Amino acid sequence: MTANAVNKTLEIVESTYEPTPCGNGMVLRCLTQVVGGADEGRLAYLDLTLEHSDERIQERGQRAFAALRRAIDVLSPEDSTELHYKAFQFPFSIERVELRRAA
Repeated sequence: MTANAVNKTLEIVESTYEPTPCGNGMVLRCLTQVVGGADEGRLAYLDLTLEHSDERIQERGQRAFAALRRAIDVLSPEDSTELHYKAFQFPFSIERVELRRAA
C-alpha cells in the first residue's frame, strides 16, 4: 500500500466466478461501487483468485476473500449474490501511470 492510500466505503453490485485469464484457476470478479463521499457511484473491479495451480496465489486470494467475508459479516455464503450491497472499507491509492504507444 502506498503512503497516499485512502479508505473508501464500497459495496459489491455484481459478481461472476470465471476462469483466470491464464486458465490456471478461477477468480471471483466483483464489480464494486463507492458509497458516499466525492467519489459516490465510482466503479472498480475487485478480483479474488480463489482457485489456482500456484498455491501461493490461491492462498492470497482465499485470505482476501476471508477478510471480505468478515468485513461484511457473511461468513459462509452459498452464492456470491449474498455479498452484494453490503458496505465495507477498502484502501485505495492513485498512482500516476505513463502510457506508451505501441511501436
